[in-house]
Amino acid sequence: MPHHAPRPGVLQLVDSLAIGGTERVAVNLANLLSRYRFRSFLCATRHGGPLAAELKPDVGFFDLRRRGRLDVAAILRLMRHCRENRIAILHAHSSSVFLAMICRCLRPRLKVVWHDHCGYADTHQPLWLYRLLGRGLHAAIGVKQPLVDFASGPMGMPPKRTFYIPNFVPPSPKDTSLVNTLPSKPGQRVVCMANFRPQKDHPTLLTAWRHVQAAHPDAQLLLLGALGTPEYMAVIRDQIAAQGLSNSITLLGPRTDVPAVLQACTIGVLSSQNEGLPMSLLEYGANGLAAVATEVGQCGDVLDHGQAGLLVPPNAPKPLADAISALLQDTGRRNELALRLQGQVHNHYSPRAVLDQIQEIYRQVLKPT
Repeated sequence: MPHHAPRPGVLQLVDSLAIGGTERVAVNLANLLSRYRFRSFLCATRHGGPLAAELKPDVGFFDLRRRGRLDVAAILRLMRHCRENRIAILHAHSSSVFLAMICRCLRPRLKVVWHDHCGYADTHQPLWLYRLLGRGLHAAIGVKQPLVDFASGPMGMPPKRTFYIPNFVPPSPKDTSLVNTLPSKPGQRVVCMANFRPQKDHPTLLTAWRHVQAAHPDAQLLLLGALGTPEYMAVIRDQIAAQGLSNSITLLGPRTDVPAVLQACTIGVLSSQNEGLPMSLLEYGANGLAAVATEVGQCGDVLDHGQAGLLVPPNAPKPLADAISALLQDTGRRNELALRLQGQVHNHYSPRAVLDQIQEIYRQVLKPT
């Protein structure tokens, strides 16, 4: 009988499985990776989270629970996991790349692919550390072109080992379970799916919502995402109360039924000050919403530079309010933009095209040198 080489193991490495864009990409990759070509694993290096429930049963999940950057016991546990499961590739998301490179120093045969979702400017690591990192990485993936330019520029990686690959989102099944149970009524719900941290700029959205609510008293804003620090949440709650918006804003927090929440809404909004390629916009499109977003990061690309959604400047409450109000009052335009965004997501951000590119990168880094 012919001898078949064992399928290489690929371990997605991510800090946690809290609800967030980076974490969701790691879960999607682990779930959808070709089982014919690879064995799929995922490690949450600091702690698990609600997204663990979305992993397919054949994904090997490992909750490392490391404490601090140089948790020697955790590093040794991870090394043992890699050895016992014949891991060939560590696909490290964002800052977990530093842990991946420690593992590679201890086990040089490991290949390391870095998936950069944030960028150097959003980290607290010195540039020299990234330059050192660039010497040992086998490939770097950026979710927006400036991240790729950083890898092939200041980091010093050969351009042939750097890749721009957008985020992707699997199709969402139809789920109408919340259409009649969430606050307000269909056609009047606006959702913001963004974890509560300063980058997402909820205060600008809340200021804008005061103008929206004045023009559309029945409209309801649903805030969906992981809660931030107590101090930040106090600022958000105080602003809602001070502007008299308590009856028109619902703080949903983190949810595991995201498609159902989105499909019960009409408009998705994102008020970020900076972004990579936000999963929120892709989720809005996959679930049939019209979208309004600030023109930062790759938001313009996803919304086809205004042809598949409305773009406004960051830190600008009035233009944001005007865009939301325009879609609330014009059903025809809203439906047209929703259909265009759905097409954008299907054509450019579906799993198949992205997975083929990533699996080709895996094939390249595994080739004997």
